[in-house]
Amino acid sequence: MKQSKRLPAALLALVLLFGLSACARREKPAAPVEPARRATAILSQPYAKPGAVGTDLFLSVEAEGEDLCYQWQYRSSAEGEWHDCGKEGCDTPNYTVRLKEHHEGYQFRCRVSGADGELCSEPVTLELIERPYVSVQPESLSAAAGDKVSFTVLAGGGGLKYQWYFRKSVKGSWIPCSGEGCHTERYSVAVKNYHDGYQYRCEVSNGLGKACTQVVTLTIDS
Repeated sequence: MKQSKRLPAALLALVLLFGLSACARREKPAAPVEPARRATAILSQPYAKPGAVGTDLFLSVEAEGEDLCYQWQYRSSAEGEWHDCGKEGCDTPNYTVRLKEHHEGYQFRCRVSGADGELCSEPVTLELIERPYVSVQPESLSAAAGDKVSFTVLAGGGGLKYQWYFRKSVKGSWIPCSGEGCHTERYSVAVKNYHDGYQYRCEVSNGLGKACTQVVTLTIDS
């Protein structure tokens, strides 16, 4: 009789163990985690250097995201409407523009579309240049010690850089100026007694060449 009373408990333990095993077998494996989509973003904006008519201007944009598409656009001024470019490369990250006379002031940008939307790059403005030339020359000046005088040049060509020079006499070597306005159209000098007979000139340059002004002389009033 004691042996028969123990059997139901053993059988019950086997049933519970079998049930737990069956439940474990019926559990579904965890679904794999899909990687998050990369948001569309522009990493590097296009940049336009001043260029001469007939040369090629290379525009480039760098972006990241999923399923990216590119479309370069242009407008004839900062207030104009944007139009899709239609030439070779207009649907790639890199676009080439052959500069023409009417391109002065044109703007270009790239519209980048991705799986989660689209963005537009910052617009770049085209600047046409030609070889620099001097249109108005500086003039020789006479002043008293303690005065402040300025030499001025007007030039054209686009993308211009200025560097004023001086020499202590007509036989001296030219030395780059470092005072106020030495890299601009107007160069200023605080006159000293030793400046008598000093000579000045300005070199105007861009990517296509350079032009020098006439030589002018500073005379100290006696």
